[in-house]
Amino acid sequence: NPDQKPAMIEDMGERMSKSKTATIEVSGRRRSPAALAKHAKTIMVEGNMRRIGVVVNTVGAAREVFNNVRADAERLGYEARLLTGRSRPLCKDILTECISKSLRPDSDTRMKSVTVSTQCIEAGADITFDALLTQAAPLDSLLQRFGRLNRIGNGDDSTAVIVADDRDVGEDADDPVYGTATKATWSWLVEVAGDSKMIDFGVKLFQMPPDSMIEEMSSPKRAAVTLLPAYLKAWHKTRPPGSPDPEVALFLHGLPDRSTSPADVRVVWRQGEDLDEVGMSANLIPPSALEAIEMPVWHVRKWLEGLHGRDIADGGASNGRKSDPSVDDLADIEGQRVTQGSGQNTPAIAVRVGNRGRIQRVGASDIRPGDTIVVPSSRGGCDDYGWTGTEGLCPVDDISMQAHLVQRGKMAIWIDGGPVKDIASDATWHELRDAVTDENRNAKVGMVVAGIEGLPDAWRQIARRGGKTNVVKRRDGTLYGIEFKTVLESDLCRNATEHISEDAAGLVADYSRGWDGKQDWTGTVTLDEHLTGVMKMAEEFARKSGLSENDAAAVRIAAKFHDIGKREKIMQAVLHGTTQERVEGMDIIAKSAGPTDRQEMRECRRLARMHKGYRHEWRSVLSAMEENEVKNAADGDLILWLIGTHHGYGRPVFPSGAWTDGIDPRWCSLAVRVYARHGPWKLAHMEAVLRLADGRRSAEERINGGRGAESRAARGLARAAGRGKR
Repeated sequence: NPDQKPAMIEDMGERMSKSKTATIEVSGRRRSPAALAKHAKTIMVEGNMRRIGVVVNTVGAAREVFNNVRADAERLGYEARLLTGRSRPLCKDILTECISKSLRPDSDTRMKSVTVSTQCIEAGADITFDALLTQAAPLDSLLQRFGRLNRIGNGDDSTAVIVADDRDVGEDADDPVYGTATKATWSWLVEVAGDSKMIDFGVKLFQMPPDSMIEEMSSPKRAAVTLLPAYLKAWHKTRPPGSPDPEVALFLHGLPDRSTSPADVRVVWRQGEDLDEVGMSANLIPPSALEAIEMPVWHVRKWLEGLHGRDIADGGASNGRKSDPSVDDLADIEGQRVTQGSGQNTPAIAVRVGNRGRIQRVGASDIRPGDTIVVPSSRGGCDDYGWTGTEGLCPVDDISMQAHLVQRGKMAIWIDGGPVKDIASDATWHELRDAVTDENRNAKVGMVVAGIEGLPDAWRQIARRGGKTNVVKRRDGTLYGIEFKTVLESDLCRNATEHISEDAAGLVADYSRGWDGKQDWTGTVTLDEHLTGVMKMAEEFARKSGLSENDAAAVRIAAKFHDIGKREKIMQAVLHGTTQERVEGMDIIAKSAGPTDRQEMRECRRLARMHKGYRHEWRSVLSAMEENEVKNAADGDLILWLIGTHHGYGRPVFPSGAWTDGIDPRWCSLAVRVYARHGPWKLAHMEAVLRLADGRRSAEERINGGRGAESRAARGLARAAGRGKR
């Protein structure tokens, strides 16, 4: 709004002119976390600052400060919070939502709080503090932290302290998080502050050091990998993949060396007396990213070694250590220096979840980068605020059911209640266990569960809808739990989640876009409706993403014809769940409610006589070649390429079953021409526009198309089975 522009400029000028004076001090014999905690207590006693922020460099230091100030904060009317990146995303989202409400720059809340955090607060956090207490850090980190102090310049006063100890800035300082950058920054701060021991971090008032000093005062960066044209060409080949296939992670995170940490490991906690129970829980509800903490592999190994070495029943410290090596030096940054564990082999203490849900028992030395491991909740290691290491002796809450509902929109229940046993009475769980027998646990299990009146109404409503289930048994054949495979509407999912956690239920809306279009339904979409809908959406996306007029026209035409190969009898037979001979006179459809699983898909393909590897995109390309709109287009090759690749196949060839007489040379030569003319970046842009339009339109069609337990294809298969019996 032009009328608001002068006011915005004036407001920005006031923000940039605000002073953010910080005192620098060396904590002497006291370690930085203890000194920062003392400062926080002093400010709380004075009571002049509502929003106090304490930022440190490691998870261990954050824990130390938090534990030190927590009791005093409660006594003085402040709410103490701990925020680290090493926490379960579901818990972190709940905590972050709570923190942001009171720390947003425009918040008018009068609540007093002290927030202790690691580096995770430095970027992407639109929050403000009245007082900032920070551990010494490299210059770039300090600038980010001071960006959270009096963020919009509407406070009259602010206070800040930077604290260092010998480990940070001593003669031999070289910490595993920032190397020597903290010491270099501190030396410069001391020189600039002089006898006053004060320096102003205000946007306009802060004087940057000379360019020649910036590099040594900045956080360590991983070496960048040069992106060569050959790498792009290899990545462009997805079916089959290029050979060699360069590792993408190197270009996202930089080149690691032997001293820095490799890829992370996902750690999940599940309720269970032993690893058999934990493994069954992982079979019932596959581990979710929302319930996992990502940790450097070397930290996980050291932690598991510590678990094996301590007496958990007595709650003793691991091997008599005064500090916890699995948390003390853990930071929230990539490329942290590795501190190796002992390398000792331990008995199986966790289960690893591999491809297709394969469960394997593992010890500490068996853990590999990229693993997902599940440990018994009784082992500790995590709380509502995140990673605790071997100091955390309390059982960890099993949040798998909440995560499954929020992230995937699906529900599972344990026959004995499992981690949500408090939701219903013991009598209710006994009734459920007795009611689900061998005779009814498959076809009728939903109705049986729906008939248990002691269960929450939302759960019974989900069970009553029927649909496919995943039944997990123990080794002795008794039932362990039931997963309902039907994806839920967001409203019903929210109601089901509320019975476990109201806070988690509040997050359903944020995640439901990922699965809200995948519910079972009985509606169908005609091919013409789908093509028209995708074309309109692709047109809009192309315009908003900045494509040229000619390129946008190519995307529009490709969207118009992207699925015309589905007109063929063989595809219509699969979609209708019948034979090619019986599709005559039926509606030509683009979408149906099934097949809903692999077994049903195989049966539909068998009925339709569809050979393995058939791809409707290639049939769409052949049909589009005969369309005048494609023939007369400025770039017909590009249109055909977009049609052929809109499901990720065809770069540079389709599966062998897609061709009728071997590889079609027309497509291969077209692929070469298109790549040479447009290059990988432009093709990726245009392919993304069409694929996103197709996906978004399909999701809308599913949401609006009606839902039900039995698909159209399933009904067709039932009719075919009946004819076979006759």
